[in-house]
Amino acid sequence: MKAGGKLMIELGAGQHDDVSSLFTNEGWTVEAVEKDYAGIERILIARPGV
Repeated sequence: MKAGGKLMIELGAGQHDDVSSLFTNEGWTVEAVEKDYAGIERILIARPGV
């Protein structure tokens, strides 16, 4: 990943808390979680570092 890059991953329904914790515990900063049209938290956006 280039400096300043971000990772965007798709989440399954109900996975937001667990996946966010995994990233945070590994030193990533979760910048946002976007909802889909049904209101389900679907896309996690994270970047390396604190």
